[in-house]
Amino acid sequence: MGLFRRAKAPTGLLLAAMALAISAVPAQAATATTFSGEATVVHVAVLAPVLDVTLGHAGPLPPAGGSDVDEILNANVSNLPLTLSASVIRA
Repeated sequence: MGLFRRAKAPTGLLLAAMALAISAVPAQAATATTFSGEATVVHVAVLAPVLDVTLGHAGPLPPAGGSDVDEILNANVSNLPLTLSASVIRA
């Protein structure tokens, strides 16, 4: 037997102290995820309301998320002095 004895810590007391420290930490509230966004391919406004054209507008997204699509296969806008032509438009 040596000169020094090893002290035995009371395991139950140590575990109780750790459990009390963990339970004292406040829980963080979960934050809800929200979505927003809007897609427009072309929006031209010149001397509105003389020329105010929107092509391919998908609209706003709901806060819960999701998707919205707007497709046009052919678009032609002729309003002097502006001419706009497109084959496929997708928003």
